[in-house]
Amino acid sequence: MTTRVLFLHGLEGHPNGSKVRYLRKQGFEVEAPDMGMGMFVWGRRHSVLRSLLRLHEVRGALLIAVLGVLAVPWNPLALCATVVSLGALVSRRDHLFAAALSRSFDDCVRVAAEAASRSEADVLVGSSWGGAVAAELLASGRWTKPALLLAPAMGRVHRRARRKDAAERIQGLALAASQLPVRVVHDPVDDVVPFADSVMLAAQTPVALVAVEGGGHRLLEFVHGGGIDEAIGELIA
Repeated sequence: MTTRVLFLHGLEGHPNGSKVRYLRKQGFEVEAPDMGMGMFVWGRRHSVLRSLLRLHEVRGALLIAVLGVLAVPWNPLALCATVVSLGALVSRRDHLFAAALSRSFDDCVRVAAEAASRSEADVLVGSSWGGAVAAELLASGRWTKPALLLAPAMGRVHRRARRKDAAERIQGLALAASQLPVRVVHDPVDDVVPFADSVMLAAQTPVALVAVEGGGHRLLEFVHGGGIDEAIGELIA
């Protein structure tokens, strides 16, 4: 019987990335929803760039700035308004980035949850950003089957997005992992998502952490060396 996988891609990933192609080549039936995520890629509907431009504060400041530029040339009040508006955006850039990142994350969770509600997959696999999204599905009870999280960016997302529900989500994930198999695979030399985050996650929850020499953050050696096949098989056994 063919094993069915629901795969959630990384931050700049897409539904036909190398991990998805590998799993399909190995005979897995893979469903990979496009979360439309990217950092500053306009063409991706849930990118942080687009989320920034959806914030009322950013829209208002940009509108004032544009009107100031289009006003009567050399109008000192209009130019002053433009400078002040743009200055306000710069001074609050960290707060605005966090708000936009949080919004993008919620949008991706919504896409993944919709896919999960329709899916008949046997296991959920999430990579990096997708691992954080997968953890959210587990924590909120929207996924109730085995899950494999590859270098999950849960801690990093919570920090950079300044989310206030981190402790609550950890509790939810702990409850889920106490009732079904959840495994985290992470390379200690990962230079994108700190390995320490996965160590802390394993200490706070029943999630099983497996440290591998898997090729850094992307874990390509672990994947293409057959490690992911074995992990999926063990989870659903």
